[in-house]
Amino acid sequence: MTTIGNQISKESFLFACEICENDNPSITHRIATHFADEMTSLVSNGAFATDSLDYCVNKDGEAEDLLFKNNKPGYFDQNNNFVQVSFEDFTKYNLKLDWIVKNISNDFGIPDKDCEEILPNLLWGIGIANLDIEVPVFFARKLRQEEIFDKIKKVLVKRKSPFQGLILTSCSDIPSYFHSKIAGNKIISLKNCLSVNKKDFHIDKGVLKSALIKTGKDGFTTGYRSARFNGEYFRFTKQEADVLEYLHKSGKAVHKDEIMVEVTGSSTELRSLFRSSDSRNIRNNILQHDNKGYYWLNLN
Repeated sequence: MTTIGNQISKESFLFACEICENDNPSITHRIATHFADEMTSLVSNGAFATDSLDYCVNKDGEAEDLLFKNNKPGYFDQNNNFVQVSFEDFTKYNLKLDWIVKNISNDFGIPDKDCEEILPNLLWGIGIANLDIEVPVFFARKLRQEEIFDKIKKVLVKRKSPFQGLILTSCSDIPSYFHSKIAGNKIISLKNCLSVNKKDFHIDKGVLKSALIKTGKDGFTTGYRSARFNGEYFRFTKQEADVLEYLHKSGKAVHKDEIMVEVTGSSTELRSLFRSSDSRNIRNNILQHDNKGYYWLNLN
């Protein structure tokens, strides 16, 4: 784990979270100069590893291949003249992801040895936090990307704990349909759980306790492409959503042939739908049927 120096300011930590959400969690020196206070704090706390770009920027702000002439960095302009640049012009700072993890674990008072990288560069197990009850805590990045959300969900389903946990994320703007749980773990943005009464980075444990006991309203979202039941979030294909909408608005048992003709305009078998892990759960618990071909929704 990366060593942490002085206490980090809340603003600097949140700036690091913004960088953390990039596919390549780094920042160029040129951009970093616009965030001098945050960068000074982060660099002094060992949040970055210095690296080099393979390009530099000319006077017009355009990228040029970085070359060396007599061991001096620069580029050739349109007149084939060599233009020397400063080393800072092609310096970048790579965020150390384990630095984020370390700060979180330290704030909880969880030993480093309890932290585990579950999915490389995407998901970490922080350990067990004491929030009046023992709560598993994870850290995840890039949750807004659906394929990453699904990948994290898949791995956490396999290692599901009997205890409700927390997934803290560097994502500051979680889509509304993600405000639920993954495999029993509540998702909460780090931006929303830092103490408002302190200038330095500190996670407000009261906010986390409240998040654990709050329960969102179950039901379908607009368009029926997703739903939340018993704290879990589910997604559906367009055709599955059409079936669910038709049954929901019917409010009664409907024969499968009628459903499919109304929804698809064909006699496609309804049993060919609801095959994904999300929709199977709905099929087994919400979408009810008898042995005579009638289907209805059980939302009680």
